[in-house]
Amino acid sequence: MNRLLEAGDISEKQVKKFFRAVRRYYCKAVSYDQQRLPMNEPVLEHAVFVDWNEKMEAAVDDALYFVDRFSI
Repeated sequence: MNRLLEAGDISEKQVKKFFRAVRRYYCKAVSYDQQRLPMNEPVLEHAVFVDWNEKMEAAVDDALYFVDRFSI
């Protein structure tokens, strides 16, 4: 985009219009996901120990949740 702008192939107005459209797209995509994904699902709440950066924040109960839920 910067090369096209610097070369004069597109105008500053076209660049702004493009980025406004990109922002609208991502806002709608996030809104769609928030409406349809199970954000309050217990599996997601207890899966904190899977994230390497958050594993120290996880409790033993989080791991035990999976043992109980998926035990054979």
